[in-house]
Amino acid sequence: LGGRWDMTLGNILLLAHPDFRDLRISLVDGPQEVLLLSEGIPWEVRGQPGDTVSLIPLRGDAEGVTTRGLRYPLSEGRLRFGAARGVSNVLLENPAQVFIRKGLLVCIIIHQ
Repeated sequence: LGGRWDMTLGNILLLAHPDFRDLRISLVDGPQEVLLLSEGIPWEVRGQPGDTVSLIPLRGDAEGVTTRGLRYPLSEGRLRFGAARGVSNVLLENPAQVFIRKGLLVCIIIHQ
């Protein structure tokens, strides 16, 4: 993702540009993949069972988060900005599904 913290953060935040809202754009660095998941769109998270999946709110809380195919599912849950609740889940089904009613999530997949 750049090898430097400034480049890594800049590349991730670039995904939040409004022009890219409805696009599935992946940043890949070795076994790690980063996606930005926006509200109101059903998203698929692809990988192999056992892959680590983290969902991290980017701009405030993410509300109405529903996931399927992850070890720790959410149903209309809230992921709070700055909290670690969505970090280090496990992919059980390929693809897993994520829906966000309100908010923006950084999705990090660590492929095994």
